Amino acid sequence: MNLLLQNSFYSSVFFSNTFILTETARVLKVFWKTAGIRIA
Repeated sequence: MNLLLQNSFYSSVFFSNTFILTETARVLKVFWKTAGIRIA
């Protein structure tokens, strides 16, 4: 039971970290696109 709990905790942390990274990358992509248009 303890091992299962630990496993689910790690997987949920990993999933949330991956989600945050994906969202940050998406926002940065949009930001650089608009910044590039603004610079050009």
